[in-house]
Amino acid sequence: MGSNFRNISQNIFILILIFLILILFYFMLYIDKIALYLFFNNLSLLFQKNIYEVSITVLTFFITITFSLIGFSINKISKYKLNVKDLLSYSKYFILALIYYLALLLINIFFNFFNLNFPYNFISLIFLFFGVILFLSLVIFTLDTFHSENLFDFISKNTQNFIKKNAKEDKIFKKGIKKFKKYLKQKGIVQRINKLDVEFQREVETKFEIIFGNLLASINKNDILVSKKILEEIPNIVESYLDKSKNFEMNSDSEFAQKLNDNYNFVFESLQNSYNEKLYENFIISISNTSLFFLKQKKLLGMQSGNSVYFLASMKDFFLRIFKLKRTSANHIIIKEISKHILLYDKEYQSSHNPYESYLSDIEGYLKILIDIEYKKERTDLTETFGFWSTSLYRNIIKTKRDRFLIYLTKLEKHQYVNENDYYLNRFFEDFYKNFNEVKSKTKYNNIFIPTIFGLDSFLKDIVSYSSIFQNDVQKKNFY
Repeated sequence: MGSNFRNISQNIFILILIFLILILFYFMLYIDKIALYLFFNNLSLLFQKNIYEVSITVLTFFITITFSLIGFSINKISKYKLNVKDLLSYSKYFILALIYYLALLLINIFFNFFNLNFPYNFISLIFLFFGVILFLSLVIFTLDTFHSENLFDFISKNTQNFIKKNAKEDKIFKKGIKKFKKYLKQKGIVQRINKLDVEFQREVETKFEIIFGNLLASINKNDILVSKKILEEIPNIVESYLDKSKNFEMNSDSEFAQKLNDNYNFVFESLQNSYNEKLYENFIISISNTSLFFLKQKKLLGMQSGNSVYFLASMKDFFLRIFKLKRTSANHIIIKEISKHILLYDKEYQSSHNPYESYLSDIEGYLKILIDIEYKKERTDLTETFGFWSTSLYRNIIKTKRDRFLIYLTKLEKHQYVNENDYYLNRFFEDFYKNFNEVKSKTKYNNIFIPTIFGLDSFLKDIVSYSSIFQNDVQKKNFY
């Protein structure tokens, strides 16, 4: 509900402005007819001057309350360490209302001092009427401040607008003007453009430091709604920045990614002191979405792994450190999010090497160790470990392997990589059936494990649909 208060108040302000202009326009258009009507029907209204004193009293009250609302709002949002520009931007609605009231107050003092009659008394009445409505919208706007998470809607949009406005796209080096580059260097233009880019990047980094600082503070205070909102907004801001920074002559996305990853790690340390384990889920989705934007933003060449590796390495580390938590599905989400990177790379690039595969392989190895531990302890009647949890998580890895192989078969069907056919099939199934059978033989939770292959969503059924790609009976026999 809180997120609607700002929109409601802003819509009221726009309507006030429109109707005020229209009423004043028609009033001035028909002023002679209105004066003539009042002259014959209510002459006293033409000389009514009490409205000035009433307006001065009411406007003085509104100005006092507006100052109080500004003070309340600033006190509420100042704890979020916004810079002066952001603070003024957030308070601009209060400032506009205050200017409106101060202007009306001075106008009414002027009208009253010179003892002006019609039409000025009617103009004062019209302005006062809309001033009352504006005050009501101001109160509604103030209610937005009670919902702290709404502040980060503003911060996110404000930061993205800053990026769009200030990012310097150096197209001068991209449209055939490179032949002038030597001349531009001599004139210092190139250096100034690069300096602007560096200054812009530093200011963006400062804004991110403020955002992450607020995130840490909200987690420490167990303010779940604010924490979720900030985690949700961070990837959106990163996307806006990456969309602009790709045009920089001096691109430092790698350094930017490392700093973001460091901040996420600080947040993770803070999360460990939070009683709300479900917040890990929002955290993992946030860092994964940030990582995916880095992956999508730039085409990788050869054996490049891109800037996503920083975030994926952290997610793998987080998986190991929160494995014992049972009131969250964060570990399932980690496997799912790492898998998104792997599958996206498989779809986009024609390569047998996937730079993100190792992170999931490490998790797979860890789960296999835990399943093996329980298997051995069961034989010696020791206490149960994490066999069920490990098997449940391993099921997600099987699902990823399935999806990867189906992507490969789709490519094979489309492009007919005949010479590589046997190699991929043998390598995939050697790894697949070896690990699958190992886990199947050791876990006692095959009821949640076997369906990944033979259940309603059958892997074998999916594979059969691609049987036409195999070139001979030997391949088919080896495959089945």
